[in-house]
Amino acid sequence: MNKWLFSFLFSFSLIGFSTTAQTNADTTVYTLVEEMPHVEGGDADFFKQLGENITYPPIAKNDPIISRFVCQFIVETDSSISNVAIILPKENFSFKEELTQNIEGTLQNMTWIPGQQDGKPVRVQFIFPIRICSQ
Repeated sequence: MNKWLFSFLFSFSLIGFSTTAQTNADTTVYTLVEEMPHVEGGDADFFKQLGENITYPPIAKNDPIISRFVCQFIVETDSSISNVAIILPKENFSFKEELTQNIEGTLQNMTWIPGQQDGKPVRVQFIFPIRICSQ
């Protein structure tokens, strides 16, 4: 099975810098905090793991190659990952669900250090672009 080749435009590029306030402080999702969450091995390990573990879905063989995606996820206060989604392109494509599950599984297998604001762990949303080519 072919491996996905990743060319990330930005290292954890954040789109927007405001916070999303909820009614309960425990559910507030931030996009920028004093100490951002990170993978235990740093950005290089993050990119290495994505590149090694995301595989080209067999169902995608019949689709035209879509090479640009924007993915988002939340790093929770307990270091877990939630709300993984491909937000661009907005159109459905045959392997969107499979690709999302593959990215989610890869992110969940990484060891995350949660973000902190005022010395307390907080939920932080990441949004990052991915450029993918199949080979």
